[in-house]
Amino acid sequence: MKNLRGKLSLLLLAAVYVLVSLRLFPGNWGRTLRETGWHLLTIAPYTVGSTIILAAVLRRLGEGRKVSRLLLFRIFVTVSIVLEFFLGIYDYVS
Repeated sequence: MKNLRGKLSLLLLAAVYVLVSLRLFPGNWGRTLRETGWHLLTIAPYTVGSTIILAAVLRRLGEGRKVSRLLLFRIFVTVSIVLEFFLGIYDYVS
């Protein structure tokens, strides 16, 4: 049960990430997909870099033990959601 719960929470996090990064253009699905893809490619270096830094810190705190891939993906999605939140505020204000 614990394993299923962890996978469902990870799936929910990924769905929230896709939702917050969606750049919606009503009535134009092609442009919506193109702009969302472009946005994800633009933001990817920041989120991947932050994930690598956090993984290194966790490895250092864990006395050299490797961080699992599931945890790395969870960190990546969480960092991405936080970054999207701040980018959304910036886009809304400017």
